Amino acid sequence: MAKEMKPSFMAMGILGILREAFKIPFRNGKLALFLALLLLIPSYFLFLANNFTVQPLTSKLTMKFLLLPKDVPGSPEYTELLAEIMRDVRILVGEVTIFLIISKVVSIFSTVVTVYASAVIYAGNHLTISELFSRVRGTWKKPVITWFYVNLFSLGYLLILGVLIGVFLFIGKGGSVALIALGVILLLFALLCFFYLGVVWDLGVVVSVIEEGCYGLEALSKAGGLIKGRRLQGFVLFLVSILVPIFISQIFAIKEIDVNNTKATQIVMGLVLVNITGFVSLYNHVVCTVFYYECKKSHGEEVEVQGVMGYSMVPATPELKADNP
Repeated sequence: MAKEMKPSFMAMGILGILREAFKIPFRNGKLALFLALLLLIPSYFLFLANNFTVQPLTSKLTMKFLLLPKDVPGSPEYTELLAEIMRDVRILVGEVTIFLIISKVVSIFSTVVTVYASAVIYAGNHLTISELFSRVRGTWKKPVITWFYVNLFSLGYLLILGVLIGVFLFIGKGGSVALIALGVILLLFALLCFFYLGVVWDLGVVVSVIEEGCYGLEALSKAGGLIKGRRLQGFVLFLVSILVPIFISQIFAIKEIDVNNTKATQIVMGLVLVNITGFVSLYNHVVCTVFYYECKKSHGEEVEVQGVMGYSMVPATPELKADNP
């Protein structure tokens, strides 16, 4: 008896995934434009608030630190200046903390709504703005829990990496070429591992947004299984998602610090940078969503997406034609 043949699955390459992700916003332009404005406007306020509060206070603190050694310790002037510095430091820490909290909230909200919207649109469903918020309101806790684990693991990894670098720098003071070379190799390996883990972590957040009842450690574990067989592809996509914003930011940073630029010019350039990096960030979320679909399909799994009416099933493989043997 002949073996039953399963329909073949044609995997997308890296360029195919990037192209597919680029097409998704145009399938529901109204929703895409609304999301872009919704997620960029808070970024504008954060940027402007940073320019008019944090940066001036930082500059003032720097000037006071420079003036501190000129005063005699214990003198009234020294004591008064030190008290002003401590007060400004407390204010600065408070402002930076508020900015970090708001930026993290905006970031996770951006991720959830973009991943969910792109998943539903990619599945071929229509999604209105009200339906999107209705669905996100009931699912936001899962990706937040997963995001918490991701940040916890990444912070722990970076702390361990920092300790190892410090140890090798301390040991390598003797000038041992072999030891320094070993340290560099281990550092490069650790960075590669971090990038790979970044792929799994990003994919885990996507899993927690799309799949019912899967979040936290379970979502990260599932993401690790999904990426098998496509590790290199995921690694390259993740690397591009990191390097492109860094490259753009560096170009603008060089232009922005030009002494000939006025404050207004610097603000305009900063807002342009916020626009570009914001759109790149949104696009990266869509790319990660398409990559999730591809991983699911390559494992022969069907993709379930919570649509406007219940669930929408996206087949893992192309349907067989009726005349196929």
